[in-house]
Amino acid sequence: MISTLLFLIAALGGASPSAPDDFLKDQLAALASPELKGRGTGTPGGQAATEQVARAFAAVGLEPLGDEPGSYFQRIPGEGEIPSRNVIGRVFGTGESGEVVLVTAHVDHLGERGGVVFPGANTNASGVAVLLGMARRFAAKPAQRDLVFAVLDAEEIARRGSSHLLRYSPVPAKRIVAITSLESLGHGYLGVLPDHVFALGAESDPNLGAGVEIAGADLPLKVLRLGRDLMGPPAATEPFLRLGVPYLVLTGGPHPDSHTPHDRADQIDIEHLRAVAELAERLIRGLADHADRWEGEAASTPASTTDGKPTSPTSRSRAETAWKLERAELGRLRSALQEAQDGSLSVPLRGRISGLIDDLETIVREDGVSREGRLDALRELLRTGRRLPGGGN
Repeated sequence: MISTLLFLIAALGGASPSAPDDFLKDQLAALASPELKGRGTGTPGGQAATEQVARAFAAVGLEPLGDEPGSYFQRIPGEGEIPSRNVIGRVFGTGESGEVVLVTAHVDHLGERGGVVFPGANTNASGVAVLLGMARRFAAKPAQRDLVFAVLDAEEIARRGSSHLLRYSPVPAKRIVAITSLESLGHGYLGVLPDHVFALGAESDPNLGAGVEIAGADLPLKVLRLGRDLMGPPAATEPFLRLGVPYLVLTGGPHPDSHTPHDRADQIDIEHLRAVAELAERLIRGLADHADRWEGEAASTPASTTDGKPTSPTSRSRAETAWKLERAELGRLRSALQEAQDGSLSVPLRGRISGLIDDLETIVREDGVSREGRLDALRELLRTGRRLPGGGN
């Protein structure tokens, strides 16, 4: 189990000095630049983006973990003249356990379609920029465990990058003791919670949620814990769930500009991104520095049959406990939305928040609807701000 005290010491006492103020901004601007044309998989822009990442890794001395000696590139099989490739590097820890904390972010985006460029600044140049900043800081001040930084390609296409990384992992999978993924960090939720960030998956260890709250305590952020099954796993997360280790996803959640031509670097709140980067480093340093291994997802995920029903009284109890936790998490989200609604927002945004609150309450309180039915309705609502047609039935 994670020791909350150790997590606190590692997260708040062990953080290295902040990277230069312009680092995140520069990396973000380069990755979302017009020259890269949206970093489409198998395009010159996508290849240029992975080269930028490899140069950043080399600049701070990460050990290359690619297919060839001295290379950071792990080629992903596929069609086309320009290969897709993950970019992987390692910072060795100061300890001798050989255990690894894996940090990921996907670099690919929609590219150019019909002559229109989709820059992908928030999705997911923001996550890659934060990862590069952390690689820089951990290289200067390593943690006890090894840190493997993996920037994934071809994730917009059936999660090929993450699947290939795990199938041909450059480190033994049994050595991976925790995973953090960074996704869409440049904005707050749906544009209505600008100073919030979600920590999805804190439920995968009993004390990880407490560590999340401690790590964000003195930052200009409000960290909302939410189960991955409520928000729905981002594309790059699904294959990692199979490892059965604590797995945290930091994300701002969906935003109106995401996957549109308006998702530009000049629209990103850099101060917000810097605060999220500090949170991410504290969390990962806590995961990499605490003394003991801990139980992961396998110990807490209820087994289900094909119809989604628990297979035993024990798993049924776990499912009921999970739903109680989810209701509490949704209560925190409702409170955040209510606080935002009471602030200085435009009338349309207030109306949108009011609708979200009403829908949340309706779904949670619906009688005669299975937990899976509620989850389907909640996933759609939290991802899009709209209910499924016909509600949760």
